[in-house]
Amino acid sequence: MSMGRKDSTERVAIACQGGGTHTAFTAGVLKRLLAEERGGYEVVALSGTSGGAICALLAWYALLLKEDEEADAKEKAAELLDSFWKKDISARSFDASVLNNSIVWLNRASEATIGVPVSSPYHLPYYPFSPAHWQNELRRMIEKNVRFEEIDEELVKPSSPRLFVSAVEALTGEFRIFRSHKPDEDRGAEGFVFNDRRDDGISVEAILASAAIPFLFEAVRIGEGVYWDGLYAQNPPIRHLTDLNPNEIWVIQINPEEISKEPKTTAEIWDRRNELAGNLSLNQELAFVRRMNELIRNHGIEKPIIKVHRIEMSLPLDASSKLDRSPGLIEKLMNHGEEQAALFLESSRKLSVLERAWEDKDVEAVMGLFAEDATIGFALSPDLSAEEVRYRGKQQIRDLVKRGLKNNLRIEQARDHRIVAEEASCWLLVSADRLRTPAKGRAEAVVREDRIEALTFRPLNEEAMNGLQALAGP
Repeated sequence: MSMGRKDSTERVAIACQGGGTHTAFTAGVLKRLLAEERGGYEVVALSGTSGGAICALLAWYALLLKEDEEADAKEKAAELLDSFWKKDISARSFDASVLNNSIVWLNRASEATIGVPVSSPYHLPYYPFSPAHWQNELRRMIEKNVRFEEIDEELVKPSSPRLFVSAVEALTGEFRIFRSHKPDEDRGAEGFVFNDRRDDGISVEAILASAAIPFLFEAVRIGEGVYWDGLYAQNPPIRHLTDLNPNEIWVIQINPEEISKEPKTTAEIWDRRNELAGNLSLNQELAFVRRMNELIRNHGIEKPIIKVHRIEMSLPLDASSKLDRSPGLIEKLMNHGEEQAALFLESSRKLSVLERAWEDKDVEAVMGLFAEDATIGFALSPDLSAEEVRYRGKQQIRDLVKRGLKNNLRIEQARDHRIVAEEASCWLLVSADRLRTPAKGRAEAVVREDRIEALTFRPLNEEAMNGLQALAGP
């Protein structure tokens, strides 16, 4: 399956963060990404946790069917994702709606008073609150859309995209990755074939284990293991994706990195705690990628620099809504996912060219991306109202580009990916590894008609302020 916005094919891995019902957003993102028809991207792997694992499974299965049956992966992926989220998970009937609203209300009430859900799944044996019943329902929904009995070595070829699903062993604390491929001794170090092992292969039990939220479901037993939700392990798995040497990793992120005000009420504190817990392992995984990139740059290792891009959900929703299966919310989340994916594809099509040219230290390629009357600005303070030093015109920009490349200024998308549709604006990470402590800042690019009209740098720490002052100076 190819997709994208460049002339040459790039290897892409997609990682799907977990987040309960909020991962309907992920379904919308995947629908849009897999519908891309311009060519240029090959999806080499998907990974996921909890609801993200279900979405990754459905997309992976669609790609397998495309390989095997010459089916349309775009249409198959849309069919599977819509079927699961809009028909199966969605509380469409009157009885399901009443039950859904009751569960969400009870969860919000318990969080607002004591900060944790009031029930244990081992203490609610009776329908309609029986965890075993709903876990079996989830199994039925997954198996309705994915024919696991047909996932074998005939369908999963050595060249097929790989799938990684995370869970945690509740008793030992061991992180567990369930995977679609295993090493094959006959094929050498690079050879992988379909993983048919019961204890760590892709199965409906592995997906249920990744989605076994402790306060909702009993732990899932696979072999000798007792597994809980992958939120407590790798959310989502990323470092395993680097073994495939992708050019880019796209992270579909549910939990926001930043919020606008201090949490003070019990419910607000609970929500923020939930978000931070969901992002903790994600940022540790991404720190591994950044460190690996620095080793590649500094030691001349023959591996591609891996660009990481995030597609973030930006709807303001509380933690309890992760249990809300109302059709309106699911529709809203999926539509938002498609919109964010479309903006991501359009903006990254333009700005990834700048990243690649900058990484190659190609001054002429970088200059070719700027409009004739483009400007570069430096805000020498993190304060948004700080006065900017701004330069205009190709010659001044050329001098600044040369100075930045000489000082090993790096530009790569990291924490944020905030996009303004009309101007295709993106926030990027800026770091200079010539300093003892890397400078960290933001760069906002305003792009119109495939040319950068304005590029503004803003520091986030003292080292960045010193570095930008040196670049902006005479």
